[in-house]
Amino acid sequence: MNPLLVNDRRHAAAAVVSAATPPESENRGAQAAEQLEIPSDSILFVRRSILAAPDFPGLQTAVAACLRRSANAALVVWYFPSGGQIGQQERIEGLLCPSSGIAESLKQVLKDIARRAGQSGEPCLQRLQSDSDSRLQLVALPVPAFPGQCLLVLLETDSLDAGVSSAAWASLLMLSGLINEWALHRNCQLAAEEARTIAALIELVSHVQSAPTSDTACQRLADSLQSLLHADCVCVGLCPRGSKDVRLTAIAGGGTIDPFSEETRLIESVLQETQLRSAGGVWPVRDPNNRHALLSHQQLSESWNDCTIVSAPLQSETGAGTGSIILTFRDAAAGQHAVSAESFLRAGSESLGSCLEILQKLADSRWLQWTQSIRKLLTRSRLELAAWVCGAIGVALLIPIDYVVQGNCELQPVARRFVAAPFNGPLLKCLVEPGDVVQKNDLLAVLDGREIRWELAEVQANLHKATKERNTHMSSHEFGDAAIALHEIQRLQQRAELLTHRDSSLEVRSPADGVVVSGDHREAEGVPLETGQTLFEIAPLDAMVIEVCIPEMDIRHVQVGMNVRVQLDAVPEDSLEATIRNIHPRAELRDGTNVFVAEADVVNASGMLRPGMRGHSKISTGRNLLGWNLFHKPFAYLLGWLGW
Repeated sequence: MNPLLVNDRRHAAAAVVSAATPPESENRGAQAAEQLEIPSDSILFVRRSILAAPDFPGLQTAVAACLRRSANAALVVWYFPSGGQIGQQERIEGLLCPSSGIAESLKQVLKDIARRAGQSGEPCLQRLQSDSDSRLQLVALPVPAFPGQCLLVLLETDSLDAGVSSAAWASLLMLSGLINEWALHRNCQLAAEEARTIAALIELVSHVQSAPTSDTACQRLADSLQSLLHADCVCVGLCPRGSKDVRLTAIAGGGTIDPFSEETRLIESVLQETQLRSAGGVWPVRDPNNRHALLSHQQLSESWNDCTIVSAPLQSETGAGTGSIILTFRDAAAGQHAVSAESFLRAGSESLGSCLEILQKLADSRWLQWTQSIRKLLTRSRLELAAWVCGAIGVALLIPIDYVVQGNCELQPVARRFVAAPFNGPLLKCLVEPGDVVQKNDLLAVLDGREIRWELAEVQANLHKATKERNTHMSSHEFGDAAIALHEIQRLQQRAELLTHRDSSLEVRSPADGVVVSGDHREAEGVPLETGQTLFEIAPLDAMVIEVCIPEMDIRHVQVGMNVRVQLDAVPEDSLEATIRNIHPRAELRDGTNVFVAEADVVNASGMLRPGMRGHSKISTGRNLLGWNLFHKPFAYLLGWLGW
């Protein structure tokens, strides 16, 4: 067999001899083919292989195999016209080799003869001629079952003048009839499947419509879909009325839904993604044109051991989103189940969505039914009992009760003494830490005096030198230089006195009795200190100040002189009583709350109180009616909200 016309430049300008119908010799061969005896086994085998094709790609594969075996075809091409579907362009699809390997000139010849065969509705025969080979003949068989489509077969004859053999024509005509028969069988199967789908959908909708509530309807829908579509898991989500967010409502089998679990959030993200897509989805993706916005589908599939996920949105007739459905498959036939589930959900999504929308609307009308039920329960005796109870509550609200303002409190020292570094120098040793009780003049820390003593020795040496120089100037009657030396001696004497004083002040002592509140320098020994740097804070323990935090909403009820009862967390069994002596005029932020701080003095007779202790305080503001105590704040908020 000569090389096929595939990407060969010598065929780019090939002359074409064509005919609208097969030549007379070929027509006679075709008529003889009708009477040609073909083995029944071969016919049955070909028919069985064609009719056993599950789908259109399988049909193309079976056709190519039959032509290769019976007609010894060199090239088999299926032609698709433009306009069959939205956006579909004219194209050819190679059944024995990829169409990308066919020369452009040959592609154009194939399209031309396919268009002529499709317009005439009769087989067309065309001989391909080139400089070296004219034994290639192209046969175009229109396929009535698929309008506009055509089967193109390139055959090689035995000689230059020979035509297509009768056996080849018989095989081609028989194949055309089998393709039409396959299409009829396929249409019958699809019609039967659609009838079964419609019957199942009608039964499902009636079963869902009979549910008393929307939640029960979702549960029935999930259980029915699981048994009908052989799914491992079915999840149904609904959009609350007035919201576009989808919430998981039911799981097949009545599984418990935890709204805070990670799995529930992942399922709801898939439901929400399906509703936003407004189209069904399948993961793993089967249709390349429908793979957008499937990230949540992929995450859920990976989380559930790479299961197959089929999703569909539930929309009403107006296009409003009602909810979404998710089905998962894990068995070996997951692909087949996913295809049937996708088609079933596509057919019933609008009916199911409208059904659930109606149930949600009926749920709103149930408030009226509940109101009527409550009215039936309110009999005369019950109304009298309710009146007595309300009267008793009204009398109780008139009882005068002390109104107490509660808040947090903290102990602070009455006075604070700060101990600072007397001069620059390194810290030699720290003897106390925060919380230590000290007495007046107790040693707190010691400064390192080596640098001071070294400088003092230098100053004393310079002082002796200046004294000698002055004596020399005096003996030489150099009175001006002697006066200058005298001033230098005075400067050095004052410097020596200062260094001597610092050398005697290396010990830092407590200025008063109390407790060390702050200043932990045990790990800072050897660190240089600066003059005036705060080393310790000492607070006396004989008395304390209670800082009471008054809520901003109750400050108008608290005045100076009111009693306050304090219960400290450190001493919960005892309580302290004091009198408010001062209220800060400016609010402060304490623990993230805006409060006013009131001060009250308390004596620390037992010595157990320490600065920084916290507790709870209760301020007695006077007697008011119990009803006022309970409801004056909500009433004030209501008046403010109404703008009165």
